[in-house]
This record gives sequence, structure tokens and C-alpha cells, in this order.
Amino acid sequence: MVTKKSLWNLHYGNRGFILTLDILIALLIVMSAVIVSTTVMVKSSNKNLILLQVKAIGEDIATVLDYKKDFDTLYKNSISNNIKALLPENFEMSYKLGCPSITIYDTAPQKRFTGTGKRVIVTSKGEYCLLEYWIWPK
Repeated sequence: MVTKKSLWNLHYGNRGFILTLDILIALLIVMSAVIVSTTVMVKSSNKNLILLQVKAIGEDIATVLDYKKDFDTLYKNSISNNIKALLPENFEMSYKLGCPSITIYDTAPQKRFTGTGKRVIVTSKGEYCLLEYWIWPK
């Protein structure tokens, strides 16, 4: 019968077994750290990307309406209809357009808004207006 002592008498002794075990434990620790840090990075970047996307949608809508001179009319219904035509289905947007001659309010946001922004609009009559907008997903 083989004794326990003869099983541990390896060619290089116990050093090879201990070194292999040490390397496996180190690899396990390193891989765990890589997996945890990657998971944290992915989760945090997804939140920031969603917020950036919502803000970019609001900026794009304001830019398109300004380029098409849709703010020149200074009529609430016309501006609201143009915004609704450009706004994606799963978003809602509210705005305030403050000009020296008139201030136009849309409905205040009912839910917590995600994106907000401001933009200076110059009408064809030379009036400087401040557009403030709030955008949020439905």
C-alpha cells in the first residue's frame, strides 16, 4: 500500500504544487477584479448615455425649429404643433419662450424631466428671445 508520504514526494517536491496553487489563486483574484470593474463601468455609462440622448433630442428639436424659422411666428399653437411633429413618440417636451414683446408658456412638466436646456433665438424682426425647454420620456 502506498503511504501518504510517498504521494507527496514529487520530482520537484512540494514547491511546484504550491506555486501552481498560488498562481491559480492570483488569477482568480485578478479575474474577479476585472469582472467587477467592467460591470460597474458598463452600468454607469448606460445611465450617462441615456441622459445624453434625451438632452441631444431636445437640442436637435430646438435647432431644427430655429433653422426653419418656426419661432418667428411667436404663436403658441404653431410652435407646439411644430415641436410635436419633430418629437419622438416616447418623449414629451415643455418649453418657455421669453421675448421682449411676449412670453409663451407651454404646459409645465407633470413628471420629473430628464433633459433641460436653453437657447437664444433671434427672430426675423430682430428680437432676441430665450428658449428654455424640458424634455422627458413618457
